[in-house]
Order: sequence, then C-alpha cells, then structure tokens
Amino acid sequence: MQQGLERGDLLRVIKQTLKKIQKGCTAEETADMLEVDQSVIEQIYQIAAEFAPDYNENQICEALLKK
Repeated sequence: MQQGLERGDLLRVIKQTLKKIQKGCTAEETADMLEVDQSVIEQIYQIAAEFAPDYNENQICEALLKK
C-alpha cells in the first residue's frame, strides 16, 4: 500500500469497509463516507470478495500489504 496507511490505520479502514460491504454500499459510497481514497477502498472490496462470507480483517490486511 503506497497510500501511506499504517497497519493499524489499514485494519481500521478494513473493518469499517467490511461493515459497509455488508450493508450493500458501493466502493464509491464507502470511500466518500470514510474519506479514504477510492482506489484503496476498491482494493479492499476486491480482496474481501475472495474471503467472503467469512471476512477476516487480518488476512485481508496481509493480502493488501502484499500488493
């Protein structure tokens, strides 16, 4: 993640994003609500889809950091 998010911040954003995913929000809506770059949210959405329906914040975080 070149966007400068620290691991703790990234985990917080992932947790918030997962809540928005479960509520049916789009990546654009989520980025706007959380005031996070849309490209970051889109990456979280893509990776989270691989872990659905049992979302694991730590595994998603690790997958994002490897990108």
